[in-house]
Amino acid sequence: MHFEAPTRETIDAVASAAIWTSFASEPTPMLSYDPRGIQGEIPVHSGKIVNCVYRMTVGHCYDQTRTSLIVSDAARFQQYIQSWRIERGATSSIPEMVMCRSHLLIIAMGPRIALPLIFTQMESEGDEPDMWFVALQVLTHADPVTDEIRGDFKAMADRWLQWALDNGYAW
Repeated sequence: MHFEAPTRETIDAVASAAIWTSFASEPTPMLSYDPRGIQGEIPVHSGKIVNCVYRMTVGHCYDQTRTSLIVSDAARFQQYIQSWRIERGATSSIPEMVMCRSHLLIIAMGPRIALPLIFTQMESEGDEPDMWFVALQVLTHADPVTDEIRGDFKAMADRWLQWALDNGYAW
């Protein structure tokens, strides 16, 4: 299966969509502007409402009342991966793959949370890494993949994992 490199427009669209997708859960969160960030009530998978403040610089919600169950970041990440694989099906279209809601939600987790989880996942996928490359470009603003290896997912994953180690990432 041949995959073309994503365009700059695709990467920018994914980054923009990830920000808005993080607030587009069902039912729609009730949000309002607050000097501390975007504040509101966001449903979580337990069915409870989490009263939270979404801080744009941190990129995650926290429970102000400490009365609701918060799903761990790793568990949420695994749920998003499962949903992403179902949503995209067997497509070979990179724009279709990366614009899936669950993929955007992974990006919306932000670099501090998502990058170690993606690197761990990519490393565990061995010789058959998934299409993490656009998410990594969006989250890191880097692209260590050379034209010589572009399209070889295993080589691309190896290059990203080496780049992560070289740049001080731990997972």
